[in-house]
Amino acid sequence: MAIFSQFTTGALKFRGQLPGIGRQAGAAVGIDIGSASVKAVALDLSRTPIRLLNYAVVDLDDGADRNTRTRVALRTAARRLRRRPAVVAAAIPTAEAIARRISVPAHLKDGALAAHVALSLEDQLHQPPDELHYDFRALGPSPEDSSRLDLLLVACRREVVEARRAALRRARIRCDVVDVEDRAMARTLALTGAASPSANSGNVEAVIDVGHRRIGLHVFDQGEPMHAQNQPMEPDSDPADVAERALDRYEGSPDARQPDHVWLMGGDIGRDGNDLMKSLDAMPVDLKTLTGLEVPPHLQTAALAGRYRRLAVAIGLALHAGDPHAHWR
Repeated sequence: MAIFSQFTTGALKFRGQLPGIGRQAGAAVGIDIGSASVKAVALDLSRTPIRLLNYAVVDLDDGADRNTRTRVALRTAARRLRRRPAVVAAAIPTAEAIARRISVPAHLKDGALAAHVALSLEDQLHQPPDELHYDFRALGPSPEDSSRLDLLLVACRREVVEARRAALRRARIRCDVVDVEDRAMARTLALTGAASPSANSGNVEAVIDVGHRRIGLHVFDQGEPMHAQNQPMEPDSDPADVAERALDRYEGSPDARQPDHVWLMGGDIGRDGNDLMKSLDAMPVDLKTLTGLEVPPHLQTAALAGRYRRLAVAIGLALHAGDPHAHWR
């Protein structure tokens, strides 16, 4: 049976015997492996509010093969954290994950529920189950039929997950949790307070994610992903134009809802950053807006302020790593 068929507690997640989860010794570490850099964050989840212990942003060197560059960057990031991790989480790209809302008989418990999902997996996803890693969580009673339970099923091709684990293994880092990037973004947004359900709003949040030669748009409804896309960005492109094109494409879809907030995450786009935020009326994910994360005085530097947006996914991964009951939250 695939390790992801253990159905423990998280998105695309696997666990062995983990020392020091959550409130015990060690840090919860999130590692975001990008196409141009590695970002890592260590959090102390035993405190209220959650405390940032350390961070690292390491650009991939030129001149070597991809595996070597990633391994060197990962080892450098791990050294810079200077923390003994209790549990480590990484992520796969959003585009590599398949998510489906499915319905099952409500009376099924634990093993019977897992077996039912495994048997129906090929019908739901139209892919052979032995080619996938998958996991699920309960959403609640089905609105159409109270005798049935709605589940969120998330799956990914096995080779994608194994490639991510292998990258960390080459750097001598044990990966305990594999999540999905947009789920990590949603957890980081929750630290702003804006992603919490509101009686007066559907709480639709849009995230402009600036990456290497691309801009991503992710839209969340009360913390749940509802839309994702990537737009290519050439070196001479105007980031604001690319982001507006992504938003226009979303707003043209049949189920589009006007975002209550637009957030800016991701890489440094220099002087264009202020123009982009002004053009889209966007707010940066930074020291001021992440009110649910405590940053000790010795880390409140100009260097961190300039890199905070790049750490958003890694922060969300560390939050998941430290919470064994998170289930994609």
